[in-house]
Amino acid sequence: MISGCPTSATAAAKASYGFYLIRSFEKYTVPVTFGIMALMSILAWTRPGVVNWGLASHLHGAAHFSALTGLVTAIGVGWAISWVTWASDYSRFVPSSISSKKVYWYSYAGLFVPTVWLAILGATIASVSQSADPSRMVSSVFGGIVAILVMLLVLHGPIATNILNVYSSALAAVSAGIRLSRQTLGVLAGVVGYVVTLYFVHSPNFADSFDSWMAGLVLWMAPWAGVVLADFYLVRRRQIAVDQLYADPKASIYGDVNWVGITAFVLGLVGGWLFEFGLVGPLQGYISTHFLSGADLSWLVGMVVAAGVYLIGMRGRVRVAGAQELAPAVGQPTA
Repeated sequence: MISGCPTSATAAAKASYGFYLIRSFEKYTVPVTFGIMALMSILAWTRPGVVNWGLASHLHGAAHFSALTGLVTAIGVGWAISWVTWASDYSRFVPSSISSKKVYWYSYAGLFVPTVWLAILGATIASVSQSADPSRMVSSVFGGIVAILVMLLVLHGPIATNILNVYSSALAAVSAGIRLSRQTLGVLAGVVGYVVTLYFVHSPNFADSFDSWMAGLVLWMAPWAGVVLADFYLVRRRQIAVDQLYADPKASIYGDVNWVGITAFVLGLVGGWLFEFGLVGPLQGYISTHFLSGADLSWLVGMVVAAGVYLIGMRGRVRVAGAQELAPAVGQPTA
């Protein structure tokens, strides 16, 4: 955890420099991390005493269901959905000749495979280790040179992830009309990330703080995703005039603020909170607490409510873009 501060600073520096440095960094370090993950898996799953394969849950009934939904919300959904807000950024990194299907499936596999792989590996190792500190757990299980390699992998993870976060946040800010250079915005994003990292590092209980953070992300990202998915796939039928998104609001076919979308998002936020059961009081909704024995269905309810309200509110309001307004490669990634 101590490595969080320098890794955040390193990521901010690389992201501020530009995309080609990011691409080169990822290109040469990802194969190495894959090899370390494979070595960890072989050593953990083949040596006796590392994994307790017979470990069974001591929870049953409502308590078991509550624990499962909490894990799904914080890890299964929370981790993955945190990438949704900038998933389209992948289209910036590939030529327009690459099909959207390829961009989608490679991005999906790149997120799904290592996430599930590491989740299974971590859960099996934790079945024997008594330490909640990942670094101590890794050292006790592997030791020696392998532990050093794993620590390098741990250092690489935040850098590789935060590079894209910082770079994309700067581009998003420029797109939103903030009149600062991309490098300046990248540094500002890095400073914010650095401060957040310091908070987590000095938190008395890192696991609880991180879980609350992920639950908070789910609470607002799920209804946001519901509105966006409903709009793109069901309302506009994947027909988006990209140029109109950047046109003056008075002339654009999309107008300025979509208040139906804002309303749907807020109602989805409220609905999700009612079914949420986080680690802190403000993140424990009434329905989850009083009727579901602590089960957390916030992500599902928030997404469905927001999408449903948006679909109802947008009936008869959508102007379909004409052929002359649509981008020449609708549904295709842009360079």
